[in-house]
Amino acid sequence: MSSTIFFNIIREYYNISEQSELAWANLLMEKKYEKGDYFISIGQVPRKVAFVVKGLFSQYYITDKGDTVIKYFFPEGRIAGSIPATLTQTGSRFIIEAIEDTTVLEYDFNEFKKLVAANKDVAEFYIRYIEQ
Repeated sequence: MSSTIFFNIIREYYNISEQSELAWANLLMEKKYEKGDYFISIGQVPRKVAFVVKGLFSQYYITDKGDTVIKYFFPEGRIAGSIPATLTQTGSRFIIEAIEDTTVLEYDFNEFKKLVAANKDVAEFYIRYIEQ
């Protein structure tokens, strides 16, 4: 089950409780992106974060000259998102695109922040994740 893989990765940062895992699991929605689909577009205010279960996302921008500059790849086992834009609720400066058919576990970032506020162990995970 893909949520088991997700929580195994989460526990590499901090060992959250079973209660916190259940609360977080309630936020997770499996979604599939076909090759070429955007998870986030330039200018979009991101509201979701995604854990890549299978597939690959690329985060990039286009220069004024039309060149594509890849900033990061989100392979299987990574959490994908435009964190600065999500935190500041501003338009993303990057595109995150599926560069192959990709399955993710998506969750709403604002709901996750409520989970962080209510669960010290999830807050500890979040701090350690951001620091790394």
